[in-house]
Amino acid sequence: MNVKTKILSWKARGVRNKKKELFHFLENNVEVCLLCETWLNKNFSTLIENIGVKIQNANDFVHIYSCYFPGGSSGNDQSKTQAFNSDLRKLTSTNHKYILGGDFNCRHRYWGCIRNNCWGNILYGKLQLNQFQINFPHEHTYIPSDPNKQGSTLDFFLTNVAINMSAVRAINDLSSDHLPISSEIDLRCVMV
Repeated sequence: MNVKTKILSWKARGVRNKKKELFHFLENNVEVCLLCETWLNKNFSTLIENIGVKIQNANDFVHIYSCYFPGGSSGNDQSKTQAFNSDLRKLTSTNHKYILGGDFNCRHRYWGCIRNNCWGNILYGKLQLNQFQINFPHEHTYIPSDPNKQGSTLDFFLTNVAINMSAVRAINDLSSDHLPISSEIDLRCVMV
């Protein structure tokens, strides 16, 4: 029997002053919430910040990670490009089934951005090698406060799991410059 599990990903830009609205929002049957840029801990040593859970699915496990890549620079920084490639390889070159969700700051026309950036080109190249799928909403997820800037789709899910994932949608709720995204996946959830 398949069980629909609602998964939500949100770049919060700090959660301490947003706890009440977040908990109220999560009461609407969100089983897995992936938060990034919480500003709870400033001491990260990796380029792509991530934290995850392992969920049992029938006789197997699915690893679900919240990811945040701060982006920045135009890709001219060779050491940052190498670190981004290395982190992405570590997250996606695993024998485990995984779902990564969050703000990757990777712009590419393929997933609805106005233009590509270096990070989007790298991610799209790995997508072309069939290393994973990218599931993204058709709406922009980054909504700048400056009316002279254009929105982008920076938040999405990467997965190597052949599961039935509903269309990803951006939800116009919660206070941040990034809209939360959600999808439903078929899992029989047993926390481990």
